[in-house]
Amino acid sequence: VLNDDKNYPLRTRYSIQSYALTVTSSDGKVKNLFNGSAKVKNNGNTDFPVYGVLKVADLFGNTIYETSLTGGSAVIIPDAELEVADSWNDTPDFGFFNVTWTVSADEKVESVEKIFILISPISIIITIIVLTFATIGIIILIKKRKESQSRRAI
Repeated sequence: VLNDDKNYPLRTRYSIQSYALTVTSSDGKVKNLFNGSAKVKNNGNTDFPVYGVLKVADLFGNTIYETSLTGGSAVIIPDAELEVADSWNDTPDFGFFNVTWTVSADEKVESVEKIFILISPISIIITIIVLTFATIGIIILIKKRKESQSRRAI
């Protein structure tokens, strides 16, 4: 914004009112989505860019997903409120993730970081079934060994 009036100085006043990082299910399905959102209010008389960057890293620190700065940015005009949001839609059913949501408004940066462990209900059911069969197999194996040892002792 250009300002030729020396009596009316440019001022940038803003507040990042809320920011959150959540995991939700999409449309009631099992698929999880990492969501970052923030509300920014511009109380000044000049516009400025607002950036929201969602970064997802695996257990070893490798970046799996990150919002590009052009994709997560918007310009907020004076006396307006803007919501910046992003979500990662390709979330796998299982994994350990370090997720960071960073919001930048002019020179202020707010960030929230959380660690998520995703396990789908199907993975839990399959794990329980496999453990059940493994336990039954071990019990049968132990009984057969005891029977063969008791036969040898006779």
